Amino acid sequence: MSLGIARRRAAKAARRKKLLAERRALTRPERKLPLADDDDDLGDDFGAEDTPGYDPAEAPDPAEWLGLDEGERLNLVSDYHRSAGISTPNDSLHAVFHVIVENQVAIGDELPVRRAVKRLMAGGLDRHEALHAVASVLAEHTHDLARGNATRHDPNYAYNMAVERLTVESWRRKWEAEDEADGL
Repeated sequence: MSLGIARRRAAKAARRKKLLAERRALTRPERKLPLADDDDDLGDDFGAEDTPGYDPAEAPDPAEWLGLDEGERLNLVSDYHRSAGISTPNDSLHAVFHVIVENQVAIGDELPVRRAVKRLMAGGLDRHEALHAVASVLAEHTHDLARGNATRHDPNYAYNMAVERLTVESWRRKWEAEDEADGL
């Protein structure tokens, strides 16, 4: 094998590894950071009762959520993860996928996402994990679209069908298989 071929294969393997890490970053927090001591009297009372916040364990009011500017939604999600000490390899992208899925839940039964989150929670996932499960389907769908692997049909149809097929068992099998492949 020539040196050029070996280099191209190594570069392709590195790109694939990076894509897998980015896809996992969208849906799974990797580690927790220690929480900052908030007794500094700086007036930054995030989470105070009069301050609106975001908690993925609780569904936001759909009208209020959709009434927020997209940037505000992203800030709320990012603030939650930061205050909870959750960090991912790409915090901004993680927040984007949270917001997209929350938007789809808030839209209601026009999309299958709200039903899927309820079904996953009934199957034993907490709401945050259920959002991640749906986000993993969205990440795969987005990746397929970006690579030109979309079907001839409406790409939203393929995504909606994948969300409808999503189960607690398929979500858990997927991550167990990826953890094994990563040697975890």
